[in-house]
Amino acid sequence: MSGDEGHEPSLAIRVVESIATARGVRTVELDPLSDRLDLEAMDRLFENSSVPIRIECVVDDLVVTVDTDGVVDVSPAGTD
Repeated sequence: MSGDEGHEPSLAIRVVESIATARGVRTVELDPLSDRLDLEAMDRLFENSSVPIRIECVVDDLVVTVDTDGVVDVSPAGTD
């Protein structure tokens, strides 16, 4: 066993994994997200927050929602 037992991946990693899952691909198959999301800033924002936060953003055809509890939801963007 590694020393990472009980260690949860960072919020940024969970966002990337959730987007990959929604697309049905491996994380390495995703186009880089850095031009659409600042994942490091998102990690810092949630790490240092003492108030509830909920962020919702659109990444291509997906709506990515992240809240203070670390819940990441990815769903298809509406077609209005």
